[in-house]
Amino acid sequence: MLESVADHEKWGRYTFLGYQPTLELTCRDGVMKVGDLTFPTNDPGRYIKQVLDEHKSIRIDGFPPFTGGQVGYFSYDYLKYAEPTLHLDPRIKAVGVFVNETKENILSLCRSGVIDCIQLHGNESDDLLRELQSETACPVIRAFRIETAADIQSASQSPADFVLLDHGVGGTGEAFDWSLA
Repeated sequence: MLESVADHEKWGRYTFLGYQPTLELTCRDGVMKVGDLTFPTNDPGRYIKQVLDEHKSIRIDGFPPFTGGQVGYFSYDYLKYAEPTLHLDPRIKAVGVFVNETKENILSLCRSGVIDCIQLHGNESDDLLRELQSETACPVIRAFRIETAADIQSASQSPADFVLLDHGVGGTGEAFDWSLA
């Protein structure tokens, strides 16, 4: 699921739910995969544009201009192709941020190399966290909403590889009350 939020909007204008894609495009370490075709490239954007040009959505009066097409995830890794002069540090890891996602989807992203770390922000159980740790090499970060000193104590008992202490109101930039820590 992807949300479209522009600038400083609080709510997204559109929510995209995807399932059973007709075509998957991936590029990892200079190797592009388009469906069953695999080839080296240093310009995946060129191939993405080509696929978009070949698969145009029809326009229907009275409906938003986006009525279907390509929706996806561009990771930090894509920047090295889009802006090669940045010389991005390969030690920076791609973190998948999840809220109550299924174990299968999280593991799929880890095993395929799309993400290097798992960050959980929902009501995921410690049992799920331990299962993720035992079934993948991706470290698990667990976010905790901090409102009381008891929340700090709860975070300190987490089996996560790392904990993230959070204000809990996403996207505002507000810090939790640090005097609780």
